[in-house]
Amino acid sequence: MMMKNIVDTVRNVKRHVGGQVGGWSLVLGCLFLTALSGELRAQDAIPQADISVPPTIEMGTDFPFTVSFENASSDVTGYGPYVDIAYGHTGKDGSWNPLHPLPGAGDANAFDGLTVSPTVTFLGTILPASSIFDIMFDDTANGGLGMPHPFALNAAGEPVYVKTTDFAPAGRFQNGDRFMVVQLPFGSFTPEQQLVMLSLSGFVSELSDIGETLPISVRGGFMFGNDPLNNPTLDPSLIGSQVDGDPGVEPTLLNLSKTYIGPEDETATGPNFPRRYQIVVSVAPGQVIENLRVIDQLPDTMQFTQVTATTRADGAGAITPITIPLTTVPGARLITILVQSPVRPQRMISCSSSSSLCQGLMRQGLMSLMR
Repeated sequence: MMMKNIVDTVRNVKRHVGGQVGGWSLVLGCLFLTALSGELRAQDAIPQADISVPPTIEMGTDFPFTVSFENASSDVTGYGPYVDIAYGHTGKDGSWNPLHPLPGAGDANAFDGLTVSPTVTFLGTILPASSIFDIMFDDTANGGLGMPHPFALNAAGEPVYVKTTDFAPAGRFQNGDRFMVVQLPFGSFTPEQQLVMLSLSGFVSELSDIGETLPISVRGGFMFGNDPLNNPTLDPSLIGSQVDGDPGVEPTLLNLSKTYIGPEDETATGPNFPRRYQIVVSVAPGQVIENLRVIDQLPDTMQFTQVTATTRADGAGAITPITIPLTTVPGARLITILVQSPVRPQRMISCSSSSSLCQGLMRQGLMSLMR
């Protein structure tokens, strides 16, 4: 019935114009059919980026992270794909000055945030340096327009200018922070195309502040828009939505871990089946900690037997437990004091004990007191 109505409509139009069915009448019929069927074509390709970053990183250390890209449109191909990576380079204490934009390490306003390496890997291959642009945010540049994007053009055929306020919420980034633009090794990107995964590495400043999360955000783009032509006045660049690496990167001073060293996660109990656990305290490079205490509180279901070894990764000095639990009473507290921590030490304490609750001890072992 719907098709009959459409045909009758076309016939009426034909009769109205004196029997001349031109392109206008046929196009009208096609558009009418499309509208009635509800199959309206999507208008734009959708560049979609995402990021995976570790939530906590030791101060003064490198860390790996990944950025992905896909075309989230259902039926429109995008051309000239790229990704933007904005990150907090200034840190909590960094203060940007247009006259002195890069304060040194001895400056009270030195940048103490993130640095992202320009080495970007895709499928094991390093992308060429000519496809990587690392730019500093400067909202005062170019008469207050900000910094020109290396690829994106607006409908006037002019460069898209990037400012810190392009990323929400306001204040997430400031002048002196940076954004990296990575051109992907594809001329076009279809909706059916497999997700692209980029491998990158970052560095957390040794001057960063503990507990102060450092922001990092990404977004995708198609520099040529929906067709392969460089015609921005007809088809401007497409910029995707912002995705944050939440909660961001939080600098840490040290890490503590306790690992079961045994044949399996479950074991027989009793004195004939002693098992070992290893405690490792890793201090961030360049940091000095005095009077650090590590306390391992054993549950009543476990019997301490002995400390088998205490070592330092740098080999300097000894570590002596100040409290050795009784070997005849279940449940105990083992306290090790570390007088001073030089650059990047690793404290390892291994204890042999018999237990029927290996996993329980691992959870209990995460209880520690550090001062």
